[in-house]
Amino acid sequence: MADVFAPRVDPSTETVRILKWKKKDGDHVEAGEGIASVEGAKTTFDVKAPAAGTLKIIAAEGSRVKVGSKIAEVS
Repeated sequence: MADVFAPRVDPSTETVRILKWKKKDGDHVEAGEGIASVEGAKTTFDVKAPAAGTLKIIAAEGSRVKVGSKIAEVS
């Protein structure tokens, strides 16, 4: 299992908002595939799958999460 964490999009941002999940819960994803878009301080960032497998979404679309917190798992 590989955890997916909320990225730091710039040095001053402590939280990011999940703008959109590009894949659904239970979808198969490939390593390096874009799975979500997040926003922090007006910067949008693409989150990529760390490994191939089945996506389990933890943080809801539209939610604000702390940088470094777990937002999904790939198993």
